[in-house]
Amino acid sequence: MWVVRGGALEAVTPRSLGRTEAGWIVSDFDTGDGVVLGAVPAAEPGVSVTVVDASRNFRGE
Repeated sequence: MWVVRGGALEAVTPRSLGRTEAGWIVSDFDTGDGVVLGAVPAAEPGVSVTVVDASRNFRGE
């Protein structure tokens, strides 16, 4: 799992509490500046990223 902290990717491994039909349940953890949703090609710790508002599309509309 990836979070963004200070404009860079950081790997986190929250404690797994189980699964339901809706998905994975984990213990609380520091989400930094945001949690990465979806796959990130060539992701590795320290890679520079930009946080965007998930409620807007990529053109900012």
